[in-house]
Amino acid sequence: MSSLTVQIKGLEKTIKYFSTLESKKLPAAIREGQKFAASYVFTVMQNNAPVDTGRLRSSIKKTAGATDVLVGPDPSIAPYAVWVEHGHHTRSGSWVPGQFFVKRTATETAAGVQEIFSKVLKLALQ
Repeated sequence: MSSLTVQIKGLEKTIKYFSTLESKKLPAAIREGQKFAASYVFTVMQNNAPVDTGRLRSSIKKTAGATDVLVGPDPSIAPYAVWVEHGHHTRSGSWVPGQFFVKRTATETAAGVQEIFSKVLKLALQ
């Protein structure tokens, strides 16, 4: 039976950096990263949202939790957002394809969000 081995170089140095941080510095950096990343994703999602009346676009909100930030359409404002995203059948039975604005946003912003956190954490480690 063969095995797969993954070696992560520099992990000891990273652990040392994190262990020497002041206790308040890292959580503050993470919150700052969340704020910047959420604003970035929010802007891109609003630009990607299809516009008919503008209600869907204006329903996109940022909601901060204790450990995360959610960005997306508010279902109490635009309950139809899921059908716009994934597609739906009309009353006559024809198919309306999905717009995939949420999925497109996730794909387009993944690298940018990673870069934001990388920069924020690098500043915290200095």
